[in-house]
Formats: sequence, structure tokens, C-alpha cells
Amino acid sequence: MIKSPSTPANHPDRGLHCEMALEDEFRALAERGEAAGWPSDTVAAALLSLSLKNIEFRKAAAGDGTRLWAARRKAGH
Repeated sequence: MIKSPSTPANHPDRGLHCEMALEDEFRALAERGEAAGWPSDTVAAALLSLSLKNIEFRKAAAGDGTRLWAARRKAGH
């Protein structure tokens, strides 16, 4: 289970707290990729790429990357 934020949006450690809240799920996802047969460096690169694309899509959609993710998936990317 991912913990909800416990600090205000302007708290200087909020990003770190978010990382800590997501870390177990992130590791589990990486482990599932490796268990499926993907090399760990390939899994790490894919997770980084997806994270960077998520940032790009959210910026392009002014905070809502949902439509862009759906369009990208439909286009087969």
C-alpha cells in the first residue's frame, strides 16, 4: 500500500517522502520485470525512460497526461 502525503505541498522534503512511499512498489515492479526474463539493466532503463516520458507528457497536457498516454498506446509506442 502506498502511503498518502503527510506533509504540506510546500514542505522541502515532500519529494523525498513521495520517493519513500513509492519505493516498495517501484522495486516490486522492477523485480517482476526481471522475473519475466528482462535483464536488470534493461528494466532500469525502461523505468527511467517511462518516468521521463511521463514528465514530458504531463507538461504537454498541462498536468493531465492521461490522454497522451492513451494516444501513445493506441499508436503502438
